[in-house]
Amino acid sequence: MKLKRYNPRKGAMVVMLIVAIGSGGFIIANNYAKEKLLEFRVAKAQSDGFKAFLLARAGLQGAIGALKKIPEEILYQSGIAFNPPPVPLAGGTIYYRMYAEDGKININNLVKNYDDLPNLRVQEMVELLYRQLGIKIENIS
Repeated sequence: MKLKRYNPRKGAMVVMLIVAIGSGGFIIANNYAKEKLLEFRVAKAQSDGFKAFLLARAGLQGAIGALKKIPEEILYQSGIAFNPPPVPLAGGTIYYRMYAEDGKININNLVKNYDDLPNLRVQEMVELLYRQLGIKIENIS
């Protein structure tokens, strides 16, 4: 009876097969982890933006509620109506503007928000108002 000798090539093939399967699994898992980390970062950025939006909205609603309790004459006498103070909220600050209603002239719109060019229609209305009040038109900048 002959005994079979150990063949080192078969052992090396098994080791190479295990290394190949392990490397493939590691590469696939690494790519999957990168994709999921990227998705997590995108979701976190979107949730942070949504939280900031909600905080700004809550701050604005709070400011509007506070301003509605104060009589309009006091707002103009104190200067708050022309230069509203910023509202600190949750580690940040909310800046806002008061817009005119009911056909009143909105001085904030003398310059367009989206392109920083003069809003000619509003400037024309302000010029007409200045003429009616007897104010020099040179004071418009």
